[in-house]
Amino acid sequence: MRVVLHKQQREQDYIGQWIDDCCEVDSAAFEKHEYLHLSYRNWCQVNGVEPRAKNAFSLGLTSKGFVAGRQSVGGKQARGFIGLRLTVEAIKEVRQLNLKKSVDGLIEVMDDMLN
Repeated sequence: MRVVLHKQQREQDYIGQWIDDCCEVDSAAFEKHEYLHLSYRNWCQVNGVEPRAKNAFSLGLTSKGFVAGRQSVGGKQARGFIGLRLTVEAIKEVRQLNLKKSVDGLIEVMDDMLN
């Protein structure tokens, strides 16, 4: 019975599955919260899972032993998590999502200017 329960818990541990698929665990690593959550949301969409909100996502990472903190990234203070980094493939996906988000925002601004 315990084996079945553990298997069910693991299957429902979507943050854990996302970490396995998209992250590397490294005690010296730091990744911005924004990038982690964007990667997680994308993973959820691909896997047909409802993503947790940012606060619940942060609590999920903290419960797994990752430490929330701030570090300088590109000369600016950024919130993120210590001990976790996105894989190269996940970083590429986040960059594409950020680019799409920027283009969509630009189109919206231009539409507002034209109307």
